Amino acid sequence: MADRVLDYCGLKCPYPILKLSSQYPNFKEGEIIEVIGDCPTFSYFWLPLKRILKPGVKNSERP
Repeated sequence: MADRVLDYCGLKCPYPILKLSSQYPNFKEGEIIEVIGDCPTFSYFWLPLKRILKPGVKNSERP
């Protein structure tokens, strides 16, 4: 279960990633963040951001 849910459905990339990166400084260590987006290229933009985030960030795509 997520500690925080960020719903970016309806936003086209790169806006979901820009909003996510602006909120990143407020995340606490160990907090589970669920990010929801429906832009077809969302996962393409997510991968580079995931590399610079803290260790332990995982990607879980829904079918």
